[in-house]
Amino acid sequence: MDWYAMQQAKRKGMHTYDLAGLADYKRKFGTHDVTMPLLLRPKYGVMLPMRQIAARLFWVGQRMSAWLKAPQPSSD
Repeated sequence: MDWYAMQQAKRKGMHTYDLAGLADYKRKFGTHDVTMPLLLRPKYGVMLPMRQIAARLFWVGQRMSAWLKAPQPSSD
C-alpha cells in the first residue's frame, strides 16, 4: 500500500512522502531520517496527565504482581 501511495503522490507532483516512524525496511526506498517534534494536545486537558498516571500505575501493579508470585527462598 505504501508503494502504491508513493506512486500516486509522485504522479500528482508531490516530492516528499512521510513514511512515519523508523524501520529498516523503509530504508530501501532511499529515505533519509528527519526528526519531527511530537505535540500532544488532548481534547480534554486532564486526559494526558491521567493517562500517564494510569500507565505508571499499571506497570507498578505488574511489578508487584511478579514480586508476589516469585518463589520465596526456603529457610532450611
